[in-house]
Amino acid sequence: MLYYPELSSVQRQTAVKFVLVVEDDALNAEFLSLAISSQTPYYVRLARHSFEALQAAEEIKPDLLLLDYSLPLLNGLELYDIIHRTPGLEDVPAILMSANTLAGVTREIEKRNLKLLGKPIDLDDLLASLKHVLN
Repeated sequence: MLYYPELSSVQRQTAVKFVLVVEDDALNAEFLSLAISSQTPYYVRLARHSFEALQAAEEIKPDLLLLDYSLPLLNGLELYDIIHRTPGLEDVPAILMSANTLAGVTREIEKRNLKLLGKPIDLDDLLASLKHVLN
């Protein structure tokens, strides 16, 4: 699902920033997509599972990954690692989201220098995190 108009290659090369949101819960995905597209200048591409996210990442070369930790098949950290092994995507920053405490993987999150947002997502925290990471 796209939350941005079709852009010419010239427009894409300007300061437009793309956020790839990977969220399998339909209500959370809709909230995140609409909040980002209406409250920020960033364009949103939504992926509902890891394989869709991998395809979208290669296609749009996002400026930021917003990843749910609890995804089917691969968790958010595994997906992050795969995307970061993809040529041209090695430096894409990410924000990880989770409804659960991730005490067992906190060290892995810190090692990757990821921001962690708890669910339910606080809109102000989300917007501040996006601005901080993308500016």
